[in-house]
Amino acid sequence: MNRQQPICESCGQPVIQPTELPPLTKIQQRIFDLVRRYPGLSTERLRALVWDGPDGGPESRQAIFVHLSLLNSRLAPLKIAIRSEGGVYKIRSVT
Repeated sequence: MNRQQPICESCGQPVIQPTELPPLTKIQQRIFDLVRRYPGLSTERLRALVWDGPDGGPESRQAIFVHLSLLNSRLAPLKIAIRSEGGVYKIRSVT
């Protein structure tokens, strides 16, 4: 995609239509939806929301970073990424 994504005036995140998204895994889709819906999540809060089951997900804190990296690779053609700024995650336009 060659055009710049429109930016939401309220939250400052790029506006992405669901049809624009590449195929995502279940966890990648969950991460994307959570950050889009709740910009400003900390790593620990995002991790807790992604794995909200009784076992709490993987013990390793690094697992969320692996999923974020893979998700950002899939989002790269849209020129967007999920980035942590000031300790909180938001969807950002990237060049």
